[in-house]
Amino acid sequence: MKRFVRTEITTTCMIKKQSKVIDRDK
Repeated sequence: MKRFVRTEITTTCMIKKQSKVIDRDK
């Protein structure tokens, strides 16, 4: 369970970083 939660947090962090990059491109 802990491992799953940790991966979910890292994925959300990556998505947030990607969204920030997309905003910059716009």
